[in-house]
Amino acid sequence: MASIEDSPKTQLDFAERTVDTIDSVVTTIREKTVDPLVKLTRIVVYGILALIALVLVTVLASIALVRLLDVYAFGNRVWISYFIIGGIFTIVGLLLWSKRTKH
Repeated sequence: MASIEDSPKTQLDFAERTVDTIDSVVTTIREKTVDPLVKLTRIVVYGILALIALVLVTVLASIALVRLLDVYAFGNRVWISYFIIGGIFTIVGLLLWSKRTKH
């Protein structure tokens, strides 16, 4: 004789509970491990892209400023443009150097 525990409905309930338990365990493990790594990877990739864009914009802006000063301000005396741009970069560098953390 078959008992009540061996009925097809009980076996289906057991199968559903087993699948739900496995699914919740896998979901919990993924939330604790993979999701933070995906977020960290996105932060690193977007940070690198932003840094590359910042360097590119800085270089292009420097070139444009030297050209503008050379052609329109100082009449093809490029050394004055270099002197002014170098002075600006030196002042910015000194300001950043004074803001550094001391060890």
